Amino acid sequence: MKIFATKEDRQKIKEDKKLSRETIEQLSNRLVTVNRQFLQQVDNFENTKSSFVEKKLFFENQQKFDTRILDLQKNIYEEINSKFEIMVKDLFAKYQDYISEKNLETRELYSNFSDKISLFDNKFIEFENSKNQIESLTTRQVELKTEIENVKLLEGSYKDTAIHLIEDKIQSDILISYIADKGAKVILDAFNQELSEFPITEQKSFVDAIRLILENKKILFRRAQGEVDMIPGKIRKDEIFHETYYKVKNTVLSGVIPMVVGPAGSGKSHAMEQIARDLGLNFYMANRIQNTFELVGFVDAAGKYVTTQFYEAFTKGGLFFFDEVDASSPEALVTINAAVAQGHMAFPGHPGNMQMHKDFKAVVAGNTYGTGSTLQYTGRNKLDAATLDRFLVIDWHYDRVLEDKKIQDKPLLEICWALRDVVNKLQNDFNNANRNRDNNPYDSIIISTRGIENLERIFEQETKISTMSKEELFRSKFFASAKKDILHHILDNVKEEKSIKNNVYFKNIEAILAA
Repeated sequence: MKIFATKEDRQKIKEDKKLSRETIEQLSNRLVTVNRQFLQQVDNFENTKSSFVEKKLFFENQQKFDTRILDLQKNIYEEINSKFEIMVKDLFAKYQDYISEKNLETRELYSNFSDKISLFDNKFIEFENSKNQIESLTTRQVELKTEIENVKLLEGSYKDTAIHLIEDKIQSDILISYIADKGAKVILDAFNQELSEFPITEQKSFVDAIRLILENKKILFRRAQGEVDMIPGKIRKDEIFHETYYKVKNTVLSGVIPMVVGPAGSGKSHAMEQIARDLGLNFYMANRIQNTFELVGFVDAAGKYVTTQFYEAFTKGGLFFFDEVDASSPEALVTINAAVAQGHMAFPGHPGNMQMHKDFKAVVAGNTYGTGSTLQYTGRNKLDAATLDRFLVIDWHYDRVLEDKKIQDKPLLEICWALRDVVNKLQNDFNNANRNRDNNPYDSIIISTRGIENLERIFEQETKISTMSKEELFRSKFFASAKKDILHHILDNVKEEKSIKNNVYFKNIEAILAA
């Protein structure tokens, strides 16, 4: 055994000790660290434990709170449920009351409905009765037509007799003058003489048929016994007058008979009735007089004089308006003018001549200047220059100012004005390019004041109960007889009128013209 270590051994021992000290220090430091971590873990555990205790207390408190909430919810639910049951019962009771009330109303409605059904049945029975009456009247109408045809045949016989009587007495150069003064009486004498040869029952049938014709034409006028004279109407402050109104009125006041010439539906008849009221005169009217007895009257088979509108005006005073003179017998015009010129007139059944009343005035009117029939106005007679010279011819046109005041539907008025302008232009172009103006295809299209007024009234009624489209109404009123090529030509010209393309009726007119 070595008592003294070597230097190397001592060095090694020294290093081992040093290493041992370092290791102990490290271990000690580590132990301190571990101990610190342990203490930290202990603190964390304590904190966790304390938190756990707090949470446990919280949960316990929360559980107690939840129990109170559940109890409160239960109480609220029970209270709501109780109130809901009460409300349901109340609503059900009200519902039952409502149903009872409605049942009562239903029973009342059913009762009223039953009454209306009963009323309808009664009306239907009345309708059936009316229908039977109409059928009876239709049968009577056929009988009357047969009687009228017989009268027409008889009339031809009267005419032939009158012609022979006149030819035996006068020369042709004074024929018209003689008819104006004496012809009516000769014709009526021949009428009564030939009528007397028939049995009494047939005489009555002939006279009744003639009276019916005259009544339908508003020519015959028989005053009832004890009937008082009519009181003339008065002009209202709100009345609208045609632009030519005062020309005609002034001519009437002068004592000259005006012949008013203008298109159909331009307001001639209405204006003459206004003039009569303006002058404080009764108004009398006749149109299309084909026989002299329609003007002067006649004595029937019983010997009674059947008067006329002309007789009443001539003998008692008033304005007599003779419309459509160009569709009447030329002798009727001559008769009126001769009566006015001479101041007296022979009427059948009256001894001598009847003096003209101081307040008698007359106006005649027509659609043409006496040049004969056209495509637009068929059945017109030619009037000779001597006849026309007896009257003062006054032109009468459509008055746009008057139309603007009367027509409330301005878009309708504007589209009708545009159509009228186009049709007038095409009429004039055709007349300038063709000698035969009687075949003007545009003459069948008449955009009159009366036509626009009627169309406005129909449009207003159609807003209540719709039965026809705008196209149907326009076509029926203005374009019913126009051919397709004419309509297309009008459309080409209408499209050039830019001012009416935004008109509410433009598409309706375009649809008609393009059809």
